[in-house]
Amino acid sequence: MSALRKLVALLCPGFVLTAGLAIPPAIAQGEAYRLNGADLVPLPGAAITREKGTMIVHGWTDGQAVVHRPVHLEAADYAYATIALEGLAPSRQARFAWKAREEGVTTPVKARLPWTGGGTVTIALPPSWRGTISEIGLLVAGQPGQALRVKSLTLREPSVTNWLRARRDDWFHFGPWQLVDINFLRAHGLGTAPRLVPAILAACALAAVFALIAGHGAGRQRAPLALALVIATGWLLLDAAWQRKLLLQLAVTRDTFGGVPVAERPERDIDAHLFALSQRLAPQLPVDPARRVFLLHPAKGHQYDRLKLQYHLLPRNLFNFGSSLPALGTFRTGDHVLLLGSVPNVTFDAASGVLRDEKRAVAASPVDVTEAAALYRLEAGGSAP
Repeated sequence: MSALRKLVALLCPGFVLTAGLAIPPAIAQGEAYRLNGADLVPLPGAAITREKGTMIVHGWTDGQAVVHRPVHLEAADYAYATIALEGLAPSRQARFAWKAREEGVTTPVKARLPWTGGGTVTIALPPSWRGTISEIGLLVAGQPGQALRVKSLTLREPSVTNWLRARRDDWFHFGPWQLVDINFLRAHGLGTAPRLVPAILAACALAAVFALIAGHGAGRQRAPLALALVIATGWLLLDAAWQRKLLLQLAVTRDTFGGVPVAERPERDIDAHLFALSQRLAPQLPVDPARRVFLLHPAKGHQYDRLKLQYHLLPRNLFNFGSSLPALGTFRTGDHVLLLGSVPNVTFDAASGVLRDEKRAVAASPVDVTEAAALYRLEAGGSAP
């Protein structure tokens, strides 16, 4: 057999081995557990109809739809879940939900369903899928819009076929398009299983090594051609994955912003909650560059929420200050401290009008305090006892 034929014969199984299938999952003997969509029960507030085993959800309240059903299953019997759900807009968030009972304690758990642009998705059930399962269901959050058609929910046993289904949907699900994605395909994934990019590179490396070894025999004159084919194949596979990611982002962008006036688009974006927060806080913050706002957040380094809120509050003079109060002498009367989310080391004593952290205390008065954010005005004198 020539080196080229050997290469082709090895490429497919080599890809499987390098992707993590050297020891494939055991083939299950039992049957899957399947619920038709019409077998599920919606929570109050959802407008639904049933049609030939399918549940059609026309609308819901409070920004989410929930359908569920009590069951009695042992988690150890199943390793994968397949959900057939049509009409899911990419701007919505879908979750597979269940209640697990272990050692007398029942815990509600959710796992994100990747959006792949298709009507069916398979996920590997996470480590929190354990014990006795007393309830399973689906949760969809976002704008109601187009009706959802819940066709089925299927629990599957460990098998090579189900492993491949889960890998496919993990490798090719939609992930938000970043600026660096213009030139890169990031090796992202939902779990700890092998990623697409390393799997392709490993398969190509294995095929290239084989081509070089085979080139020492009678067909060594074909080794350069075989190496070129390996490189071209890897390049095309990565480019195809990149193109798919780009097309999914196009669908998401069209669904999210298509036909929406420019002024309303921030309300449809993934950071709509931060935009709404900035719109509420902005009138209470001076635009004067001499007046500063110290933005506190518990995360270390760069963090999306704190940076995006800073952007939305421009042109105000924001200091993305960390998670501690400004030291005495670094602020003036009329400056503000903005706590984004919970900042455990900073507390406000309403009785004394003092804002404290582990090292210092400053006189302050509350301006706008909610669970999402707390805004305080720093008062004259700065320090407090």
